[in-house]
Amino acid sequence: MIAVLRLQLRRDRVQLPVWIVLTSALWLVSAQAIRTEFGSPDTAGRLLDAVIANPGVVAVRGLPDGVRTDQLVFFQVFTFVAILAGLMATFLVTRHVRGDEERGRLEVLGATPVGRSTPLRVVLVLGVVAEVVLGVGSALAMLLAGFDTGGSWLAGATVAGVGLAFLGVGALLGQLLPTGRAANSAGVVVVVGAYLVRAVGDALGTPDLTRHTIAAAWPSFVTPIGWAEQVSPFREQRAGWLVALVALGAVAATVALVLQRDRDLGASLVRERPGRATAPRMLRSSAALAWRLHAPAAVAWAVGGGVFGLFAGGLSGAIRDAGAGDAGIQQVLRALASGGSSSLTDTFVVAVAGMAGVLGSAAGVQGVLRMRGEETEGRAEAVLATPVARTRWLLASVAAAAMSGVVVAVAFGVVAAVTFAATLPADARGASSLLAGIAQVPAIAFFTGLTAVAVAVVPRAAAVVGWGALALAYLIGPLGSLLGLADAVVHLSPFTQTPSVPGPDPQWGGAVVVLVIAVLLGGTAVVAMRRRELTT
Repeated sequence: MIAVLRLQLRRDRVQLPVWIVLTSALWLVSAQAIRTEFGSPDTAGRLLDAVIANPGVVAVRGLPDGVRTDQLVFFQVFTFVAILAGLMATFLVTRHVRGDEERGRLEVLGATPVGRSTPLRVVLVLGVVAEVVLGVGSALAMLLAGFDTGGSWLAGATVAGVGLAFLGVGALLGQLLPTGRAANSAGVVVVVGAYLVRAVGDALGTPDLTRHTIAAAWPSFVTPIGWAEQVSPFREQRAGWLVALVALGAVAATVALVLQRDRDLGASLVRERPGRATAPRMLRSSAALAWRLHAPAAVAWAVGGGVFGLFAGGLSGAIRDAGAGDAGIQQVLRALASGGSSSLTDTFVVAVAGMAGVLGSAAGVQGVLRMRGEETEGRAEAVLATPVARTRWLLASVAAAAMSGVVVAVAFGVVAAVTFAATLPADARGASSLLAGIAQVPAIAFFTGLTAVAVAVVPRAAAVVGWGALALAYLIGPLGSLLGLADAVVHLSPFTQTPSVPGPDPQWGGAVVVLVIAVLLGGTAVVAMRRRELTT
């Protein structure tokens, strides 16, 4: 077991530390930004009351819990950190279990004196250690920021608790689904879904302006991220909710271990349908094959985009009725929602459309990395043994990956338009909602092209480059104003070049530049791919 643990640690010796350090640093950077942005307690109270009056901002950021700096930072940062902790856990367990099983690595391990469930048990141990280290790193960052000692450690434990809950869920998904790609996609849907359900519960909560808090509605109590918010580490300190988080992870992990012990290697509870003996005529091309391989994942990602659209349109009535007359407060609200439109309703739509753009970019990155998987597992070699040029294979795969991201953006726009029509029939937002989704396409194309260059130039580091660039762009872009970054740094993110649609005067110049860069990246990938050999 120790040897397997050392193997897994070696494979993650760079990825996990970088993820943990950057996530922990968010607390420290945000503390300084909050002190600058909110100023005195009286000013913070006025601004927080305006936030409480706007369900859209509450949905995006979380539950306000007081006007002290530590309380404001937890309100602003925690839900995003919870997503990062959940994704770290689900990606980790999928990579080392279902992913290795799919690639034949677990079969090699099984030929040694290693038990059938040992790889899963080891990755669960590794995941627990990683999440605990993330929690400790978060607590230390808060202590360095001057926060209350007990609250800082409880907040760090809350971060670790969310990660442990999703670690067990990710292990269970790996047993249910037949491929690593499907398990990763399902993990993203579960984590983002937990965030969205929590968002609805928070937005529908009951405000208490005397205490500058909100009591969440029932949807927040059916999601791990909602449970974690109830801990309230810098005010109420309800540590009992940590038990629920750990219990969820433990139960899901136990079920996963039982399933791992009883199922055959390579099998899953959700079975893949057997394919046809011969391909239909419409699949007898490299482009059609690439799209067929990407289609199931594209559908899963599109469901996520549709959920974001439902979220944007479903809260439109509450957003329309909320408002703040102070121009300074509205400016802060737009910074919190990462938008820049004239009305708070538009600001909220811009913010959620941006989140859909991040989801679509993730779909593009994963789609390109699927091409790398085809290469390492030998299937690309079989395709290239036919009269299919290497560049044609690359372009077909990259185009299919980009199309997956575009489908997410369009799904957001269509569902948002339909939902707006149902909730606000007198407020015609159908065209603007669809345009808000389409406005995310340049950013999606950029990350797809960048990952394609990584696959062509540094294939072994392609996953780190693709996912790392996406995380960094989101950190310095939509979160840049919150973190107090300079405008010159914030504008480096492709997400900040997306026009604010809907809005009175959307600027498309930056989006056009990003799209041109994406095309150039695609051309660079083609040239680089022609000059290197296939690797395994």
